[in-house]
Amino acid sequence: MNFRLLVAFVLSTVVTASVAAPLAFRVQAVRDEQALSGVDLEGDEPLLVDRSDARPDASVSSEGLTVSFDRAVAASFDLANSEIFGEVFLFFDDAADTITYWIDDPTRSGPPAFTTSEEPFFFTGGAFDVGDLTVGSHELTAEIRSGADTLIRSATFTVTGG
Repeated sequence: MNFRLLVAFVLSTVVTASVAAPLAFRVQAVRDEQALSGVDLEGDEPLLVDRSDARPDASVSSEGLTVSFDRAVAASFDLANSEIFGEVFLFFDDAADTITYWIDDPTRSGPPAFTTSEEPFFFTGGAFDVGDLTVGSHELTAEIRSGADTLIRSATFTVTGG
C-alpha cells in the first residue's frame, strides 16, 4: 500500500510540474502583453506603464537624458519616467559634439525639434515650457554625436497639469 502511494505521489508531482511550467509561462506572457498594451484585464483601472523597454531596439536607453527645474543643473534628475510641469530644462548630461532632439518622434523620421553643440546641451537651447505639450505621456529622443560615434537615447516622461 505504501509503495502505491509513493508511486502515485511521484507521478502526480511529475505531471504537476510538466503542466505548471507552461501555465506559469503563459500567465507571464499575458501579464507582459497587458503591460505593453496598457490594458488591465483584472480590474478597471488604467495601468501606468513604463514603455522604455518596450521598443524593438534594446540598445536604446534613457541614460544621460536629464531634467532640472532651474538652469543650475546640479539639482537635476533622470528624465525617464518623470512627471514634470511648467518650465523645465531638458538636457543631455554627458560629453558630446552635437546633439539633435526629437519630441514624440522616437524613430526620428520627422524633422528634428532642435540641434545643439553647446553644453549643457539643453533641448531648445534653454528653458522649455512643457505646458506647450498636452497633458500625458511624451518621449524625448536624442541623437548624440561624438567624433565618429553616434548614440541614440530616448526617455518617456509625463506632463502633468501642475
